[in-house]
Amino acid sequence: MIVKVNKLNKYFGDKHVLKDVDLEIKEKEVIGLIGPSGSGKSTLLRCLNHMEIPTSGEIYFQGQKLDSKDKDIDKIRQQMGMVFQHFHLFPHMTVQENITLAPTLTGKNTKEEADKKAIVLLEQMNLLDKKDAYPNNLSGGQKQRIAIARALAMEPKLMLFDEVTSALDPEMVGEVLNVMKDLANNGMTMVVVTHEMAFAKQVADRVLFMADGIIEEEGTAAEVFDNPKNPRTIDFLSKVLDY
Repeated sequence: MIVKVNKLNKYFGDKHVLKDVDLEIKEKEVIGLIGPSGSGKSTLLRCLNHMEIPTSGEIYFQGQKLDSKDKDIDKIRQQMGMVFQHFHLFPHMTVQENITLAPTLTGKNTKEEADKKAIVLLEQMNLLDKKDAYPNNLSGGQKQRIAIARALAMEPKLMLFDEVTSALDPEMVGEVLNVMKDLANNGMTMVVVTHEMAFAKQVADRVLFMADGIIEEEGTAAEVFDNPKNPRTIDFLSKVLDY
């Protein structure tokens, strides 16, 4: 078990966004997190690495309890790669500098080690020819692949993807999803918030459907997509799939 969540609640003012969420994630498991906008998916993801501090409940990562008062929270967070919808690359840095920044800044790698790792990751992303380019000269799909490479440079135990294709033009979605498929096939533990239902069905070991801050249904991809039980799940899938 790499992540365990007990009775997680999150309020923003009076708004109850996460309601007694329980979740377990096993090593090398790919979780697809689906549901309507505003259901709490992204907030759950951000709570997993304490970018958002839970109002109540417990989160354990590799047996360690995450606590915002814990001085090791930054070290724990370094083991979780997070990729966002809007890339968040540093515009004044080259692609290679974006990838090497965190490993060198945290002391994980020397500059030479980080540069070597960046080259390997850029080859993996099929973007080695862009290593000296600046983000403004890249397409959306290229930026997102660089964002993934940057997260992988820290050699995380867990990758969190927050709707990483939703800001991309349709023709660029496939190139990013292919990278994520390769990561899943190579055994990366992943939680993926996505509206790409075909991707979730194909890649996820387990699919969680969220609505109104509650995990309403979970099961294998086949169980949730082909034989949903919860009325909310059935209603949601009827709108996004051709049932």
